[in-house]
Amino acid sequence: MKCINTKCDNKKNIKAKNIKYDYSTKCGIPQCFITAKEYTCPKCLNDVVDLGEEKEINEAIASVIVRAVTLTRPIIKYVRLHFFNESTFQFAKRIKINPKAYDDIESFKQPLPDSIGVKVKEQLELYFMKKKLGPVTIQVGNKKTKLNYD
Repeated sequence: MKCINTKCDNKKNIKAKNIKYDYSTKCGIPQCFITAKEYTCPKCLNDVVDLGEEKEINEAIASVIVRAVTLTRPIIKYVRLHFFNESTFQFAKRIKINPKAYDDIESFKQPLPDSIGVKVKEQLELYFMKKKLGPVTIQVGNKKTKLNYD
């Protein structure tokens, strides 16, 4: 990588170092750190942080979430928004609970039962399983039928 500062005349490639980057403000999960690459130009001291691909970050965070013992509200909200892109109403229907109750839970008006975390982890696992498997095409005679896992 070269220096991105247009006023800098450094033509050499800049070396990167691995850093722990606080991803909390981007994902909404407190104390969420990822490994990123930081490039510092030795001439103008301009810093650039390369976080990597958002898809890969989300998948790495999801793998930690699925293994977690309990989930917090910010984690559940992160899953709802980043993997399913659903409203609280839609997501409540997905995890089979009353939409008003789910909305109250996410907005801190009701306690968070452990059963919600279990349902969210199940949905996240299904999401990745469906993504990995993809649609299936079945052929009977000359007729092809495409099946999705929804």
